[in-house]
Amino acid sequence: MLGHKQWTTTNDFYQLDEFIKTLSTAVINLTKAHFACHSIPLRCLTDNSPQFVSHKYKKFTRTFGFKHANVLALLVPQQWQS
Repeated sequence: MLGHKQWTTTNDFYQLDEFIKTLSTAVINLTKAHFACHSIPLRCLTDNSPQFVSHKYKKFTRTFGFKHANVLALLVPQQWQS
């Protein structure tokens, strides 16, 4: 984290936003704003923060039709994920 704050970035257009609130609904609204400017991606990579593994965020990914992947899950070898 930068300065003990939560941040989100979006690749391909490098937009950096500071999270005022880190609740799932706040993150979803911020993500919707990104999508409005830059379109809905095919895939979204996030960390394992609670707002990204919540039921609300999972429902959001299904509603908007993009794949969600956890970066940590992609970086940790399968045998380490028990």
